[in-house]
Amino acid sequence: GVMFIATALSFLVLALTEFVLMRVQLIVADSTIIDPIIFDRLLSTYGATASVFFGMAFGLGLCCYVVPLQIGARGLAFPRLATLSYWLYLFGGIALYASFLYNPPDAGVNPLPPLSDEVFSPFAGTDAWIIGVGLALLGVALLAINLIVTLRNHRAPGMVWRRVPLFTWSA
Repeated sequence: GVMFIATALSFLVLALTEFVLMRVQLIVADSTIIDPIIFDRLLSTYGATASVFFGMAFGLGLCCYVVPLQIGARGLAFPRLATLSYWLYLFGGIALYASFLYNPPDAGVNPLPPLSDEVFSPFAGTDAWIIGVGLALLGVALLAINLIVTLRNHRAPGMVWRRVPLFTWSA
């Protein structure tokens, strides 16, 4: 949980940097601080970073840290699965931001057709977006499954379902 929270906070710094750059561009009409293509690329990565790489990961990292403490478990049910989910999440973020080395996505927050078709986006940036977000979502889904199994099977003796704290229910 701590690794997820720390990595999510580092992605928050990236998302806030992208957000500030985009807002600086929009302060003045007809501003030329950022090229329009770079603005589209920042918008594409900002959407994925803010929602998937920060929001979901921070929430699940917090849940994976707090829930075992609240139910009296020693840790998550499958520690190796938790490690795998973290590395999938991290490599998804690396895959998304490594696309800046060759050609980042420029099809918007949700790269849906027609903007992601080869006519409007002829490079592999949208593919990098899909791979990065897909890896991160797979990691987050595996962590959620691990959390559910932990809650179901590793409660302390006497911790019946009606005594489970509200935060754990929400997790």
